Amino acid sequence: MYIQKLINRVPDLPLIMVRPTLILRNCNGLILLVKHCDGLWGLPGGLLEPGESVEEALKRELHEEHRGTRFTILL
Repeated sequence: MYIQKLINRVPDLPLIMVRPTLILRNCNGLILLVKHCDGLWGLPGGLLEPGESVEEALKRELHEEHRGTRFTILL
């Protein structure tokens, strides 16, 4: 649905999808995984919004996927 909205905005241009992902480890070396809507586990991340930097996208995705969890993000 989201991708279709992007296609509708600029139907005559090629659509290049960028999906930054994040490897987040805690102090014990454990890596954060998220369970995706298809039931598979993977790294947190998501599609880059128009005009958004990779760093902004990673911060947004991390907060969207883990609301209620406090993070300090250092890039």
